[in-house]
Amino acid sequence: MIVSIADIPQDLIDLHQIHVIPINLDIEDSGFLDKISIKPEQLYSLLDRVKEYPTSSQPSYSTVHQLLTFIAEHYESLIMISVSEALSGTYNVFLKAAESIKESNKKITVINSRLNSGAQGLLVLKAARLIERGIDHDEIVRHIEISPIVALSSGIGAVAVCLMAEPVSS
Repeated sequence: MIVSIADIPQDLIDLHQIHVIPINLDIEDSGFLDKISIKPEQLYSLLDRVKEYPTSSQPSYSTVHQLLTFIAEHYESLIMISVSEALSGTYNVFLKAAESIKESNKKITVINSRLNSGAQGLLVLKAARLIERGIDHDEIVRHIEISPIVALSSGIGAVAVCLMAEPVSS
């Protein structure tokens, strides 16, 4: 699962089965769900016409909790890679949601990436490729936590990621 500002192409989202939670975008007096009720092209065209620069906010705890609960029903373990805790409250929302479903006996790890936007997306893709290679949960976490950290930031929003490391066996 990613928050929509991750800058990961749709074909890779589909290939790696990454679920997307939209960030909230506020543009003057209107609220939008990123990439659902407003597409990037529409947002960019609005930027030239608005008086106030758009703002974004993290997804609600309720939204994250509902999706994580659903995903946990289908996977043995979850690895959540969050935007930098210093940049967004999203990290804490993910921690809280993960804690609330830990009683389901699922292995859940929340990682503070210390990154944002495209740099975060690259880290998520690294984790997805490790999953694809059959690397186990703890080893993926170790690889992600020791990855070189590149400080980048984006203009709007934040990113949080949840990757499903091990599918539930039938």
